[in-house]
Amino acid sequence: MSSTVPRAWIDGYADSLQNIDDHMRSVLKEALARVDYSAPVADVRNQLIEVMQPVCYQSRSSAAQLAAEFYDGMRRRMVGEGIDTVLMDGYEPVDVEQVVRASVSPLAELDGAATAEDQLLAEAYGRVESMLVDYFGRGIREAAGNTVFENGRRDPREVLFARIPRGSKSYPNGCPFCQMLASRGFAYLSKLTAGGVDPNHYHNGCQCMVVPSWGPGSVEGYNPRDYDAGYQAWLDMDHSQHEQNVRDRKKSIAVRRKSAGR
Repeated sequence: MSSTVPRAWIDGYADSLQNIDDHMRSVLKEALARVDYSAPVADVRNQLIEVMQPVCYQSRSSAAQLAAEFYDGMRRRMVGEGIDTVLMDGYEPVDVEQVVRASVSPLAELDGAATAEDQLLAEAYGRVESMLVDYFGRGIREAAGNTVFENGRRDPREVLFARIPRGSKSYPNGCPFCQMLASRGFAYLSKLTAGGVDPNHYHNGCQCMVVPSWGPGSVEGYNPRDYDAGYQAWLDMDHSQHEQNVRDRKKSIAVRRKSAGR
């Protein structure tokens, strides 16, 4: 058993997660290239839903499986034994459908555009594809983070969590929210979520890893103080929109659970 985790473990986990992203992103883009954008918007929407749902399911499932294996491996190293892990991919077909509908709804007015406007239509659908690819990428990180957190909730031993960016030092142009979380070091989940902060937040291109620890452990090359500048940048920001997004997300989850009878 060891309380120190080699940085190579974290980077290897990050690389494996990125490999899932790269492979499934290629699959998604190939499928999107076969969508018939000359069809009416309603038909295009249905095509996009058929494309997105299996890709999102497979990518989230793969990410959750990888995260569960990572959690178990970390526990064996730091505690001396593993546990029966669970997968929390967070995949909901209705969520994918809602994202697709929201992404194409502004395009209804372009439906049946004249030949002279074909370029405008193509550009508009290019933006739709970009939004869907971004949603897909964030989903992979969320599935991995959800799995780590859920196994921590179920673990009979108390678990601490840290959010560790891919780079070992604070980066001036990096996400202040990520750096704020990284500056908290290893903490209990209840502390991480204090004040309405969502520790499973991810942005496009995010490379942060959620890392568990059992006791006063450490990760080679990770020092929470390296992210204090980013924390201050986050404090100086206007958080009203983020707070509204958190409320909307919680409301959406509550509505889904109620409709599913959970």
